[in-house]
Amino acid sequence: HEKGIERFYNAMWQKKFLPNTPALANFGRSLGMGSACFVLGIGDSMESIMATLQNAAFIFKAGGGVGYNFSALRPEGDRVRSTSGTASGPISFMGLFDKMTEVIKQGGIRRGANMGILNSNHPDIEKFITAKEGNKALRNFNISVLLMDDFWKHYEKNEDYPLINPRTKKVERTINAKMLFDLIVYQAWESAEPGVIFADRVNEFNPFLKSLGPIVTTNPCITGDSLVATKNGLERIDALKAQAITIDKRAETQAEKDCVRVGKNGEALRVLTRWGREHTLGTRGTTEGEAQAVFQTGIKEVFSLRTASGYEIKATSDHMFLTPTGWWELRELQKGDELFIQSGEGSWSANQDLPCDVENLSIGKNGRIYSFNLPRVWSRELGRVIGWLIGDGWLSEKYHLASWVFSKEDKEAKETLQP
Repeated sequence: HEKGIERFYNAMWQKKFLPNTPALANFGRSLGMGSACFVLGIGDSMESIMATLQNAAFIFKAGGGVGYNFSALRPEGDRVRSTSGTASGPISFMGLFDKMTEVIKQGGIRRGANMGILNSNHPDIEKFITAKEGNKALRNFNISVLLMDDFWKHYEKNEDYPLINPRTKKVERTINAKMLFDLIVYQAWESAEPGVIFADRVNEFNPFLKSLGPIVTTNPCITGDSLVATKNGLERIDALKAQAITIDKRAETQAEKDCVRVGKNGEALRVLTRWGREHTLGTRGTTEGEAQAVFQTGIKEVFSLRTASGYEIKATSDHMFLTPTGWWELRELQKGDELFIQSGEGSWSANQDLPCDVENLSIGKNGRIYSFNLPRVWSRELGRVIGWLIGDGWLSEKYHLASWVFSKEDKEAKETLQP
């Protein structure tokens, strides 16, 4: 593998490619785990549950995160033939996984994270939906309901939706589809949990459906109209092409954040980046990376976050934001919380062309030719003049006037702008 090793090393050294956090942290050490994200299957047996619990513990120890679909577990109160007892149900076993994560995370390189999924047609679905009520339980879990393909047919007809026992494959009972969806909506409002995954929609565009099976989870996103600092100034992220973009150095301290995920009108996109140079952990300021590609990944509900200073961003509820106390999901933020925004000055666009044609010769109604000296390109001075005009100025189309207003306290600005 000598040639391959050399090529891989050079790609990393030139900052054309960097692996995720576990690869950087673990390769060359005894743990040796190079993956960040895992999905572990759970079968309806004690052996399978405990084996998955053990595997998850080792993954957390090495710094990875795990997703599970608990829908194979029989519902609470169902018969257990081997012991002549009754089943605890998936929610109780999720508590076991949650407690394990709480213990293991203290010895790992980062906090363990779980994604718990339950199919919408599981008999314990109502208990699952309300499991994180008030965010008092399952603190190390995000949970989502996988809305099955047939759910919408029952919803549109306002019919009872069959809940199927995974052990017997028979209908255990029914629930009104709209009541079930209303419960999801209420709990999402009350405690920001659960999320939803649309099984039909997410797999409609899944290129690996036949070879790898259905997608059952997704990633945080921001929307496509978000502005990103580039060499051409601020640009919509859904319009980015392969070019340099400005990156906050603090974001780089999480090497697993090797991509920026965005969306347009709810359509999630992904912009892959590669970093420009090395940085010290925890430093502030900005640097430049390169956008390599933009991908559409799906559709999700988005929320607006607005700061007191006027900055605004639209993102999904699970998008991460940096605060003085660390990284927090949007759903966890409260009014009055402080956020870090881009540290360091922004840069002027390398493209100085104005977004309009400038004509410095004009013929008046009397036939007289007027000559002007209007700027044809952007400059810092033009930016200041237009900025003050927008903030403290007015235009008169009737008299063809542009006026700038200054108070006594604005003397320094007036002396700068008036010439």
